[in-house]
Amino acid sequence: MSEVIAEGRVAALYRYPVKSMQGEQLPELQLTGRGVDGDRVLALLDRTGGLVASAHHPAKWGQLLHCRARTTPDREVWVTLPGGRELPAGAELERELGAMLGQDVRLISSAPDGGAYEIIHPDVPGTAPPQFVKHTMDLAGARRRVGRLGLALEAEPGTLVDVAPVHLITSAALAALTAGCGDGDLRRYRPNIVLDLDAEGYAENEWAGRKIAVGDACLQGMFPTPRCIVTTLPQHGVTGGKRALQTLARDNRVTIGRGNWACLGLYAAVSAPGAVRVGAPFTVTRG
Repeated sequence: MSEVIAEGRVAALYRYPVKSMQGEQLPELQLTGRGVDGDRVLALLDRTGGLVASAHHPAKWGQLLHCRARTTPDREVWVTLPGGRELPAGAELERELGAMLGQDVRLISSAPDGGAYEIIHPDVPGTAPPQFVKHTMDLAGARRRVGRLGLALEAEPGTLVDVAPVHLITSAALAALTAGCGDGDLRRYRPNIVLDLDAEGYAENEWAGRKIAVGDACLQGMFPTPRCIVTTLPQHGVTGGKRALQTLARDNRVTIGRGNWACLGLYAAVSAPGAVRVGAPFTVTRG
């Protein structure tokens, strides 16, 4: 029998129907081989530059974080704009978002071949290894570091996630961050699954390659989640600030590939599909 190295219960579940928008908290998620059903099913594409819109470039796309997306029981996506107006996904929503952003955009449901987005690396030491910074640009009177990343780096091609199918965070990690800076607001980190774990520190750092049985599904831990400029931005219900990211850069730097990153949370793949409900048990094993 495989050794259990952590266990607890599911504390909260989230999905984000439109990339870079706020999402919805749900009592249950369905996990498929592609990830969380209904998560990142839409995104905006810049018709001019051909890049996918992402709040990683806040000067262009940061206002998306003030929009909220939800999915109806018949799987129709609706978006609430910052002023409170709610529209279904479609041509009128494209026009409203384009006017808000000052960009020519269209909604897409799958990533184009070679789909990519721009990322502005924050001016916080320890958050962007130099080899990943392509160039600098003038932004709001300052020289900022810019990179370009492909979508679905560790997920099925065509999906609209940045990296991996599922993103989870433990209560232990959030408590460690709160102890370090007084700010452990999980909304900055956009997890799919929040796990209630009685432990100390950034426990999920050790779950890479581990089996995570949660509810009726099973995940395979991949690697800790590098954090980025999005965690510093103001968004619906959350003020902006660098304090949390600075704390992670100081207290939880993890070597991933060729870089050394400030991390919080864990990326995971779905090895066995199934339902996950709030309150469901989870176990992490070495097998």
